[in-house]
Amino acid sequence: MKQTFKISIKLFVIALFVSSCDTNTKKGEVNNCMESFPVVNDKWTLVIDEDSESEFGPFPKSGYINLKGDTTIPLDTYRCLSDTFEYFGLVEEIRGSRKMFGIDKTGKKLFEAVHDGEGFAIKEYEGRIMVQKNGKFGFANHKGEIVIQPKYTCAESFYKGRARVSNKCRRSKDEHYMWESDNWIYIDKCGNEVSLEKK
Repeated sequence: MKQTFKISIKLFVIALFVSSCDTNTKKGEVNNCMESFPVVNDKWTLVIDEDSESEFGPFPKSGYINLKGDTTIPLDTYRCLSDTFEYFGLVEEIRGSRKMFGIDKTGKKLFEAVHDGEGFAIKEYEGRIMVQKNGKFGFANHKGEIVIQPKYTCAESFYKGRARVSNKCRRSKDEHYMWESDNWIYIDKCGNEVSLEKK
């Protein structure tokens, strides 16, 4: 009887430990996608040579400098689209595909940005920027890390903690909207489906 009781207690303690580890993992996942916005001390600033024109298009040469005034992204490497460059900068390739990308400070491409229809990339809203891959849309965080994989046929930027996404879309005829859908899904910043009424 005592032996059975001891085994039961041990099993209970093990189960409690395992479930607390599992809960911590789940909390960690949520915390990872609901990150804070730390201050960046090494901001790069956009510089434009207004008196020049890129040989690759009808726009002036642009690049980035750091706080010391050193050139970090030389003029005419990209068409630079972000006024400041914290964790990532938005740039457009000036040779080849002319795609828009988020790049880190080493020049590594983090994601493909989404055109806003007016020659620029859709900007970051509420710590999320829309990204695309193979014709599908998802979101990256303020560090340029993809937190919601590109899996939706259409998407809209975040507003009050939610974004509308769908896999049944059509191009909008209204110039103020890109997409129309009868099957919108609302997601939170972690990619979880949420109710529109949920506070």
